[in-house]
Amino acid sequence: MDAVVSYTTCADAAAAEPGSPEQVAAQAEIDVLTARIATYENRISDLGLIDLDPGEVIQPADLPTSPSSPNHVLNGGLALVVGLALGVGVAFLRERLDDRIAGRQGFEEILGAPTLAVVPHVKSWRKRDRTELPALSNPDGGPAEAYRTVRTNLLFMARDGDLKTIAVISPGPGEGKTTTAANLAVSLAQADKRVIAVSCDLRKPRLHRFFNLANDIGVTSVLTGKATLNDAILRPVGVPMLRLVASGPVPHNPSELLSSERLDQLLAQLRQVADFVIVDTAPGLTVSDGLVLAPKVDGVLVVADAGSTSRAALRQLREHLEQVSGNIIGGVFNNFDPDRARYYEAAYPAYYYGRYRYRAEEPDRRPRGRGEGEVAGPSSEEVWRSEDIWT
Repeated sequence: MDAVVSYTTCADAAAAEPGSPEQVAAQAEIDVLTARIATYENRISDLGLIDLDPGEVIQPADLPTSPSSPNHVLNGGLALVVGLALGVGVAFLRERLDDRIAGRQGFEEILGAPTLAVVPHVKSWRKRDRTELPALSNPDGGPAEAYRTVRTNLLFMARDGDLKTIAVISPGPGEGKTTTAANLAVSLAQADKRVIAVSCDLRKPRLHRFFNLANDIGVTSVLTGKATLNDAILRPVGVPMLRLVASGPVPHNPSELLSSERLDQLLAQLRQVADFVIVDTAPGLTVSDGLVLAPKVDGVLVVADAGSTSRAALRQLREHLEQVSGNIIGGVFNNFDPDRARYYEAAYPAYYYGRYRYRAEEPDRRPRGRGEGEVAGPSSEEVWRSEDIWT
């Protein structure tokens, strides 16, 4: 570029007239460029005097025998650390998001009452609309033993006679409250107690189906004045000491019927003639019928399903029952599967049910002397039938 400028300047200087301003300016430019060229030439000559040392080889380079990457040991260690961190994070997140009840101890903590029994999961009970009475069909099985455990606890609680009317309730449908009510009534009747099972689930009644009975007359018939208690009580239910009052036709105002004084009178009348009155109610969080009935009975038994009932639902049901002054006497942890539970040791009764089998003893064939035999007299069933309690 400087050469082009110098050539142009020299040409301008040659074309200009001697002594003209253009010639003077061009000459000045030539002098500047000449001085600059001289400076560059001096620098070039100085560079020729520098002694450049190319260095020396200290150690020859070795040819690697293995690749520098990937480093399997390092990568494996990093993967292990990252995997552990992710696993802990996922487990913590799952624990926080899982709202299921964690075993018997968690059930008691939320309910604020003792667990009267843990009913084990039975694989054959797959259909929710199927009625099961293991207290009669399989008395040696785990579920029957669980219901007998509930019976034992209730008999201990009712030793003072202040616990006769018991309502069975659950947070939602399909959690086993009607099954619990039916089997509990059978178990109490098998203990020679006069039991009346009452179906107060006036929305979707199912209690009568456990005993293969009709539902054309029942609680709604008595409350509306269309029938008497004598007409509503169903006597032949297959268990000697058990009677049943079905729900009757489904009304259009179930909550109003359950809130009426007629129901108080009905429960009081049943309480006078029976040792226990087991009342099946509607789900507590679905409709208000169960909450209306809760303060009218001596105690409330809460049933929760181990696989479907959430902690939030159970906690909400407890709060509702406390608001209406319902007396929660305990709970039944239903459908518990120890193989799939996270903390099955907290519900150890379900794990051992069914492993202990009864063995029939040999009858005592020794002859009895006078005074050693049983005292002759009417049985409890004869007394139960002979009393004129239904009029």
